[in-house]
Amino acid sequence: MPSHRLDQFLAARGFGSRKDALRLIRKGAVCVNGLVAKSGAEKIHPESDRVDVSGKAIPMMDGCYLMLHKPKGVISASRDPKVATVLELIPEELRRRGLF
Repeated sequence: MPSHRLDQFLAARGFGSRKDALRLIRKGAVCVNGLVAKSGAEKIHPESDRVDVSGKAIPMMDGCYLMLHKPKGVISASRDPKVATVLELIPEELRRRGLF
């Protein structure tokens, strides 16, 4: 697997935009292999590096497929202000930006 810029990796994992990821890095909230990250341009290797944000490990998976039984009354949409959606059934630790 190729290396990735740390800021791009964090943005792809749902930590906001690349600018948001850079703010986290500047605050010292991001560690790579136990060392505080200094730059968003730092290269990481998802197959071998460990990335933590605020002490919590970030999963390195690029994709995740879930099988879900959709109960009656729950709609297959990303958002709805009035009715429960299938995305609300997904455990919090698996939710991320771009989930569909």
